[in-house]
Amino acid sequence: MGQDVAALIKRDTASHALLSYTSRLCAILRSDPDREAPAIGTWTLGDVANHITLGIENYTRWLQGADAPDVDAIRNMARWNIETVRGLPRGDLPQLAERIEAATDRFVGAAADKPVGSDVRWYAGNRIPVQVAVCMRVIEAAVHGLDIATAAKQTWNIDADDARIMSYGLAYIGPYFVDNDKLDFEGTIRMHIRGGSDLYYIVSDQHLEVRTSGPRPKWHLSVDPIAWVLVATERRNQWIAALRGKIFGWGMRPLLPFKLRAATFQG
Repeated sequence: MGQDVAALIKRDTASHALLSYTSRLCAILRSDPDREAPAIGTWTLGDVANHITLGIENYTRWLQGADAPDVDAIRNMARWNIETVRGLPRGDLPQLAERIEAATDRFVGAAADKPVGSDVRWYAGNRIPVQVAVCMRVIEAAVHGLDIATAAKQTWNIDADDARIMSYGLAYIGPYFVDNDKLDFEGTIRMHIRGGSDLYYIVSDQHLEVRTSGPRPKWHLSVDPIAWVLVATERRNQWIAALRGKIFGWGMRPLLPFKLRAATFQG
């Protein structure tokens, strides 16, 4: 699935980005922020730190061959995450920083031992290329780093080149997060990642595929990579991004992106 999209992600580049964002977010955790400060949704800063810790430790185990959660987790990811974090003990923030950095080092080392393109375990019995797994952790570190920095009233920047890599990772996993029964339409959306590659979201026979080329598109999107990552992860409003020219669309079927969005699992 989407192997040409996975090929856009360079494992070593993604690993470097992961180490950088991890170092930055852990520095914030060590700066004595308010653990109870609201961060994202119902989560506090401490909840987000717990979530990052669990996530990188789990991904490391999966990379080493352990089983990952079942299908309910992937189809109800938001609810699953909330319930999982609710059951975790409250961790000391500097100690969580130590765990996050240690697990990230192990994860990057384990990823480096895998041949590029080799499949590793992921949710619901699925397997994804190792570079996509690294990219998923970059997204977590960058986006949840933003959550933590915002809660701690500190600055946080996401690099445009890193955001392009994250955009490719989001495209690769997109088909895992749709309800095929709701794909009762057909068409192709071409997304141009500014400064990067084009992605084609192709819906045919109640199936979504994302590739780097495809049939003639019925809708076009041009997106700023940073804005797109933040909109796709629901950290920024899509309409504000559109008004600012960060996301721009045109084509024969203007409702096509909304139809695709309606078929996406919302947790």
